[in-house]
Amino acid sequence: MSTTCNILTGISQEEVNIDRRLRKSGIALICGIDEAGRGPLAGPVVAACVVLSGELQLSGIRDSKKLSDLKRRLLYPEIMAGADDFSFGIIGPDVIDQRNILTATKAAMMEALGKLKALPDYVLIDAVRLQDLMLPSESPFHGEDLSQAIAAASILAKVRRDDLMDELDQEYPQYGFRAHKGYGTLEHLINLSIYGPSPVHRKSFEPVKGGLERPEFYLLLKRLGGASSKEELEELVRETGEKGNRFGAKGRAALMRACKTAGKRLERNPLR
Repeated sequence: MSTTCNILTGISQEEVNIDRRLRKSGIALICGIDEAGRGPLAGPVVAACVVLSGELQLSGIRDSKKLSDLKRRLLYPEIMAGADDFSFGIIGPDVIDQRNILTATKAAMMEALGKLKALPDYVLIDAVRLQDLMLPSESPFHGEDLSQAIAAASILAKVRRDDLMDELDQEYPQYGFRAHKGYGTLEHLINLSIYGPSPVHRKSFEPVKGGLERPEFYLLLKRLGGASSKEELEELVRETGEKGNRFGAKGRAALMRACKTAGKRLERNPLR
């Protein structure tokens, strides 16, 4: 079967079939919901709702992860201007630690729904079921590829959260939040090893949790970052192999990335 494409939206008819199917059945206001920030080690989880009564005539609306930061930021105000309504829900790291990330994500989605000016006729949620929702709904997997409303919500959630992480970068510049948005990059983990976790880090997430319970994780990571010779690195690699399992899968993976990075650095500058 051939796939036709809407020139204005850049999304195939098959990709927007959920929205179109619902409109053909007489449903007027469709609300798409998506989140950003379930995986990072720091910062909030952000949910966005976007309510549409028809297709947005904008080019390139799709899963925010498939778009560049520039493209997302160009679409951000256009989506807000073209939507019938939109809203955000934001849940911070303290609640995430207390309730777990899935429960916090659902709370952010319900908070965003509660901020809409009027209830939509139908709700499409990307791969999350909201048991407390008293409206007709679906929770398709990869919903951003199946619904323009969900795709638009994914873009709003991502940009809003990125902006919040940029603000946290000004408050805690030592962690580099502007660059990695709280995700567990090697740079982030090395900064954690130096400064310890901040008030906005998720203490229940590995390897933050493991580092707090087992400070030798951060110490080992810091020593890997400062290795000054191949001999020192070889000894640290052996130590990592012996101790790595203590820190969980994510902690062990972070240590192995640090070993590889240290090795590449010493190859470039062996006298360091």
